[in-house]
Amino acid sequence: TSMPSPTTVHLHGIWGSSPKNVYAVGQIGTVLHYDGEQWQQVYRLPVDVTAVAITGFGPHDIFVVGDEGLILRYDGAQWERLSSGTKNALYGVWGMDPEHVLAVGDFGTVLRWNGKDWKAFNAGTENFLYSVWGDALDNIFIAGLSGTLAHFDGTSWSLQPTRLRADLLGVTGLPGQRPVAVGTLGTALSDTENGWVSEETNCDTGLRALWMAADGTAFAVGDKGTVLQRKPIVR
Repeated sequence: TSMPSPTTVHLHGIWGSSPKNVYAVGQIGTVLHYDGEQWQQVYRLPVDVTAVAITGFGPHDIFVVGDEGLILRYDGAQWERLSSGTKNALYGVWGMDPEHVLAVGDFGTVLRWNGKDWKAFNAGTENFLYSVWGDALDNIFIAGLSGTLAHFDGTSWSLQPTRLRADLLGVTGLPGQRPVAVGTLGTALSDTENGWVSEETNCDTGLRALWMAADGTAFAVGDKGTVLQRKPIVR
């Protein structure tokens, strides 16, 4: 069902803590909020910098990342632009809690928030990075250009071999279970005891994002209106 929107700019990311507290972000640093009844614009940058991704930890702790090193934070009262220390575009953001957040982007950029400021967190690659996910501070995955996958074990990053030429645009999973990743050329991968293994999707269109339900059912969306579903895999 179509909903009235207070903006005409392109929107790139969405996140919510409940059906009555949903945020969407997009061009010109635009942030929209839905309160269960209507969408309203609650923030907009004075310059044309696009917000790309958003995550949060309830209604009073929200992070937004985007082009030119953009990072915004909402504390429940106001939006603030934080210093990221980079002008590289940021495409993905994930965190365990308000004091442990990661952002990833161009040229292998990985930034880590410690509750006070953002610091570089080199993952050992200069490839563009598009997505980040983890289920613990010692089990974090990053996906990016030309099959790039990196894993953080709490001590150091390690690059995961995939032998792919496709760009990986999304990675996600469930706590205590192995993650999955998707990307261009209809690419889908799952992490196994023998490393990352390709899965057949029967499509060659780009897959740009995915989400996994609590039962392990995965949904992927992408170019040309592509929507895929993968049933839980029992190992």
